[in-house]
Amino acid sequence: DHQYNRALNHLHDNVKTDSNAKAMIQDWQKLPKSERDKSLIIIPDIKTRDGASRDIHDFKVKQGEIGQQSVSVNTLVNARFSDAQKAYGRFYGVGHVVEFQRDVKTLSVKSGERFVVIGQSANRDTLSMVNMRDVPRHLLHDVNALKAHQFTHKPFEWQPHVVAGKARRGVEVFSVGKRDFAQKETFRWTKTDRLNRNGELGTISHINHVTGDVTLTFEKGNTRTFNINSSEAHTLDYNYVKTAFVSQGLDAKRVFMLSEFHRRNLVTQKSFYVKLTRMKEFAHIYTNQSKEHLADALLRNKGDKESAFMHAQKSQLQSDPLSSSFIKHVAQQASDKATKQAAQKERALAPDKVKDKVNTPAHLRNASMVKEKKQNKFTQINRPNAQKVQEKQVKQAAQQAVKQNQRASRDHDMER
Repeated sequence: DHQYNRALNHLHDNVKTDSNAKAMIQDWQKLPKSERDKSLIIIPDIKTRDGASRDIHDFKVKQGEIGQQSVSVNTLVNARFSDAQKAYGRFYGVGHVVEFQRDVKTLSVKSGERFVVIGQSANRDTLSMVNMRDVPRHLLHDVNALKAHQFTHKPFEWQPHVVAGKARRGVEVFSVGKRDFAQKETFRWTKTDRLNRNGELGTISHINHVTGDVTLTFEKGNTRTFNINSSEAHTLDYNYVKTAFVSQGLDAKRVFMLSEFHRRNLVTQKSFYVKLTRMKEFAHIYTNQSKEHLADALLRNKGDKESAFMHAQKSQLQSDPLSSSFIKHVAQQASDKATKQAAQKERALAPDKVKDKVNTPAHLRNASMVKEKKQNKFTQINRPNAQKVQEKQVKQAAQQAVKQNQRASRDHDMER
């Protein structure tokens, strides 16, 4: 704790307390253009980052650094759903965009197609969706209008927990954002396709305000033209503000970094180190409380990855990690799936077991039967809480490892 306090105190006035992203952008705007161009702005959370990017865009228009006329583009922002969340309709909302990552014959859906959620069933397990190309652009930002709109094509029903939602890389979920782009503005491409890769940078070289065609020039020199109403427009974003992850490998004369102490998963020792080491000469840190609050948050949050189970234990939010009805449901489904797979494997190996019984000596066959009986007894007992199961599995693995070691040692002695 003293080390972090000492480091923050060493920066003196370059650490702004009781501050926010607005104040940080205002300080950046006060710099000459030559200094702004040598600066790097790092903000961890999506919402604050989007707001800061819009402020920078408006400032550049006002300063005449980019074109005075802008075109509005609907962009897709990753909703950051976990694999578990993708499998349950309750986490989706009206206006979310679902992109299927593989062909789904039962839904007549092809890989890469995008659909907009326009409704949910009463139990929120079933979603009503329409193809994104059939949704008028202005409705993507108005949830109530999206619900009330009468679509020419009949919506189809999708149950994420039944089809595609549980599959690894089965779907991606996005929220719709709105960006105003002007000529000479820098951009970041956000999706890998046959022409460009995710993260490629460039400049908007031309905008036809009559037809809505936009021409991009990438850093590598290649160009690309698309219409603002096409699906390609959804993969365009500002390039003014970085995350700690994206900023890795970059450096700048000045680094402006926002570190809000209450964001447990975003303000960590590792991310703080990455952000701070991007600067060549100056670091400007903005936090929403005192230096002591930030130092305490950094001391507690190392940034190591941990499982949901370990997090529940550490935070002591629940005495039993399976007490939540949702977690119980997920755990039960995982248990049922494992039981089903074990039964299928048992049936598949049944002929081999009969053959083995015929050719196996009696004493070995009896030992095998005893072992199977013990294993069946273990799997059929009432499942205790997750921690006891984990401890028993670890203990069994350790005992098995000891037996194997003893057997190997005994075999070695016999060979000698």
